[in-house]
Amino acid sequence: MDFTKLDISVNNIVRSVAFAAVGLPLAFGVNGFLGASTEALRASTATSVQNAEYAALRGELTGPCLKYVFSTSDSKLERQAKNNIDDAFNGSVDYRGVCNWIIQ
Repeated sequence: MDFTKLDISVNNIVRSVAFAAVGLPLAFGVNGFLGASTEALRASTATSVQNAEYAALRGELTGPCLKYVFSTSDSKLERQAKNNIDDAFNGSVDYRGVCNWIIQ
C-alpha cells in the first residue's frame, strides 16, 4: 500500500472540513444579513409609497374637508364637500372621521 496517496487524501479531507467549518457559518451569516437588509428595504419602500399616497390624499381632500367642517348643516357647500370626498374614496365614507384625519 502506498501511504503517500493516503497522506494526500487525509490532507485534502482535513482541509475540506476546515474550509467547511469556517466557510459555512460565514455564508449563512452573509445570507441572513442580506435577507434582513432586503426585507428592511422592502418595508421602507412600502412605507414611503404609503406615505406618498397619504400625502396625495391629504392634498386632494384638505379643501373639501375644510368646507365640510365650516359649512352649516344641510347646506349646498356641505353637500358639495361630501360629494368631493365621496369621489376621492369612490363611495360614501364617515365624513367627520375622514376630515378629522385630514385636518390634524
